[in-house]
Amino acid sequence: MHTILVATDFSPASEEAAMFAASLASQIGASLHLAHIYQLPVNISETPMLIVSSDEIHHNVDLHMSRAAETVKKNFPGIDIKTESRLGAITDELNEICSKLKPVFVVAGYEGHKGIEDIFFGQTALSILRHSRLPVLVVPGGVLNNPLKKIAFATDLTHEDQIPFEKIKNITSLLGASLSIVHVLTDEKKETGALSAIASKLGAEPHIISNGNFVDGMLQFSRQHQTDLMMVIPHKHNLFERMFSKQHTGELVEKIHTPVLALPE
Repeated sequence: MHTILVATDFSPASEEAAMFAASLASQIGASLHLAHIYQLPVNISETPMLIVSSDEIHHNVDLHMSRAAETVKKNFPGIDIKTESRLGAITDELNEICSKLKPVFVVAGYEGHKGIEDIFFGQTALSILRHSRLPVLVVPGGVLNNPLKKIAFATDLTHEDQIPFEKIKNITSLLGASLSIVHVLTDEKKETGALSAIASKLGAEPHIISNGNFVDGMLQFSRQHQTDLMMVIPHKHNLFERMFSKQHTGELVEKIHTPVLALPE
């Protein structure tokens, strides 16, 4: 059975992401694993001291995890749900959990410029994505828990050899979805002949959107085709910085208001 991992900090954004992940788990017949990574708060002084005891923190975390799992179970009673809390560095602990579980998706919630940075990414955002071999699904607040049936894969038509064709096809098949490959043409002189070749390998429908701005072009496509999921490969093409930096997060995730799946190469 497949497993979906949800990184949570018990915020409204992560609660919504957990519900979305549960709906996705129902769609593909997967189990759900809720994970919370925490640190011990210390008083910054010449002699650092714990503000509260580690036992108290762990007890409170377990209470929150139980409540989070119960909320999901009430809405999705047929889902197999497990919870896990760990003390440590977020990046290291999540990577260790992923190594153990090998989840099909890692899900994180997003709301404004709080949420992704606090729940999952923070200052280690690029490090996590570039070292992860697993798809990371970012869920903006307020997204309906609808089945993911229409996928748009965004490409800049460079480094074709680094596109994970089999991974994209496997995810599309797992979701039982249709796939479109989208290129936002920001330069009228740019060659676009490679798009059809890539689309053929993926069994996807090719689309070219002429727009001087990548985000606006993807927004245009998403609205026209009612996209359920946007798929990108952020590692080598600086798409992650363009989408999830403080400057561009609102533009892509909030304007398009569609879950974004970042794929490792």
